[in-house]
Amino acid sequence: MKELTRGHHRHIAVITEPWDPRGLIGRLRALKFAVRGRTWDHVDTLFACGALAREQFASLGCNPEKIASFGYFVDRPPRHDIALPVGRRSIIFIGTLSDRKDPRTLIQALAMARAESWCLTMIGDGPLREGLVDDVRRLNLTDQVKFVHRLENDKVRDALAAADVLVLPSRYDGWGAVVSEALMAGTPVIVSSACGSSDLVISGSQGEVVRCGRPSEVARALDRRWRSSPVTSEARAALSNWANAIISPEAAAQYLWATVTREQGTPTFSAPWHR
Repeated sequence: MKELTRGHHRHIAVITEPWDPRGLIGRLRALKFAVRGRTWDHVDTLFACGALAREQFASLGCNPEKIASFGYFVDRPPRHDIALPVGRRSIIFIGTLSDRKDPRTLIQALAMARAESWCLTMIGDGPLREGLVDDVRRLNLTDQVKFVHRLENDKVRDALAAADVLVLPSRYDGWGAVVSEALMAGTPVIVSSACGSSDLVISGSQGEVVRCGRPSEVARALDRRWRSSPVTSEARAALSNWANAIISPEAAAQYLWATVTREQGTPTFSAPWHR
């Protein structure tokens, strides 16, 4: 940054996730960024991934007119016939089985949720795996929860596209690209507000945002999903088409280019998914 600010550049842009604010280390991170606060005076655009990042850097004194929403963007998966679940509601979790991703909240939520015919596929591995298997056994959910260590990318995408809902209950996630992948595939999401990608959930069509560490909120969100009609092929296509128009790499690139080429002193533009 020092090297950049010494030169005469047309435009300096930075893309950043929020810092993890949890605990003592989180407070130290905030202090570190505060000490570097004057750096932001030289930045023309700060692309912030998610609402938390926007709030954090605005609190450091970064001019809100220079802050633009941003995120991670994935290609639309190839279209082909996928066997959709019949009868049982299909829930999917994809990520590291760790405290940060907090899969335990999802297991607890399913134990609390209204009795329905459902199945959960947890794709990923991590330090909590053995404990989660024990939780599932203790809660008598063994027949409904399937653990998958890892899958090839194309098979993960197929599983994601066939699910009724993706749940990402993270306690902190700079973004959570699996949410972008789900929406591009036409699968709605339940995502915690601690995920940057919760920024993409602007209506019930995309899904719901819940507070992290609240199994009861996840359970209620799932109950609402179960009380509604199953996700139809038409609904999946409509959501996928929305995502392809609004949060595709092409849409993001156009937005980025328009933002960094705007006239000097002009405020940043609203992101496509906020319009």
